[in-house]
Amino acid sequence: IIRWFDFHYLYGELPLDYARLWSTRQWRRKKKNDKRDAAISDNMWRGLKGRLEEEPILYLDEMKEYFQDEWSKTVNISTISRKLKEEGYTNKKVYSKACQAINYLKEMFVYNLRLLLKKPEMAIFIDETHKDRSAARRKRGWSLKGIEIDYSESFNWDIRYTLIGAADCYGFVPEMCEAIPHDVNGKIEEEPVNAERFYQYFLTHIYPFLGSAANMERHSVVIMDNCTVHNDPRIAILASQKGAIIVYSAPYAPDLIPIECMFKQYKDYLNRYSREFKKHWDLVHEDALRSISPAEGLRYFRRTTLCELVDDHELMQEDDDDTVIAVAVVAFLIIEDLI
Repeated sequence: IIRWFDFHYLYGELPLDYARLWSTRQWRRKKKNDKRDAAISDNMWRGLKGRLEEEPILYLDEMKEYFQDEWSKTVNISTISRKLKEEGYTNKKVYSKACQAINYLKEMFVYNLRLLLKKPEMAIFIDETHKDRSAARRKRGWSLKGIEIDYSESFNWDIRYTLIGAADCYGFVPEMCEAIPHDVNGKIEEEPVNAERFYQYFLTHIYPFLGSAANMERHSVVIMDNCTVHNDPRIAILASQKGAIIVYSAPYAPDLIPIECMFKQYKDYLNRYSREFKKHWDLVHEDALRSISPAEGLRYFRRTTLCELVDDHELMQEDDDDTVIAVAVVAFLIIEDLI
């Protein structure tokens, strides 16, 4: 009796009455949830699922409009969100691909690489990326809830350059990369890389390290996109002198080029060490090039085009210092003869 009295004093009713009322509430809540879940029928869900396969970037309110237009039925946004989670759908970052890409050309590009590359070390990828103001700059910070972050930094003091990157299956090759600073006049940036400038880069940074494709030597298949500055006929002549082969990638197909993934990791490194970059940008730039390990380079290689070449492939041992010095001396002599 004392226990019942205490319970009645706390909750205003006896334990038995409270249990009956609680079971009634649970039944009503379950009935309400069943009715709410039944708002999206199986046919409606199949229609929405097909729509998401064609256009996965729909907002929840656009899905609500779809149900209204196609089925003349109003469905709450919360119901749509709960249904998506129950079916295993999550909202994630979208990686866009160019709609101009031609699948036939992409397949031919991959087919040609599989014919030419007998081992991953033969490939060398060349492409450009720009280090603008948004790179080497942290874009997120911490503050109290409801208070904006007021962070002061110097404007128009950042270093901007174009990186001509060269990467093989093990990551960037620093000796074959070059950072070309921009000349900024007011708000107008001069274009630092044209056909002549790229030819000079190819002559000094790529040509000395090329190998023979017939002998399956390292860096004997040069892969570039087909932009104007890459189509200088003198570059093809230089490559043929070493027995190398130039392959142009399919248009609008950066997803087939592993160096694009390496550029992202390179810029992520610049963002992390943005404070050091402002003081010694050249040192941070060199460290960012070397931040990609051989294992990560092979993973990028596997994710893009030639996964069968990477399977069960052993990492190449790093050259010793004497070999690096010897290659540099030979490269210098060759350049002197060409100039």
